[in-house]
Amino acid sequence: MVEDLHKTNDKEASTVGSPLEVAFRDLKFVLDELKEAQNHYERKQREELVAAQLTEARKSTETAISVARLTKLAFIFIPLNFVTSFYGMNMKQFGSGNLSLWIFFATALAPIIGTL
Repeated sequence: MVEDLHKTNDKEASTVGSPLEVAFRDLKFVLDELKEAQNHYERKQREELVAAQLTEARKSTETAISVARLTKLAFIFIPLNFVTSFYGMNMKQFGSGNLSLWIFFATALAPIIGTL
């Protein structure tokens, strides 16, 4: 880049003899190069931002899938938890209570079907 600047300056110096004009041309050349570099880095910054957004979107989708699985699991276990806490261990088969175990399953099936 510096060599290009010197070559440009040598050519321009031969056509225009004023050192001030040569300095202004050099300054204009440097400013143009800086603008190009700025545009390049702004493009790279936008590309990195888009890449980061895509990564975050993928993570969000994975999280949503995990929450959906957990929700499906909760649809079964919350009604079962309610029924088991209601009846406890008070069944004939467990040695306490007078209710049969089939009543537990019939009662547990109703809330599960109701939540689905």
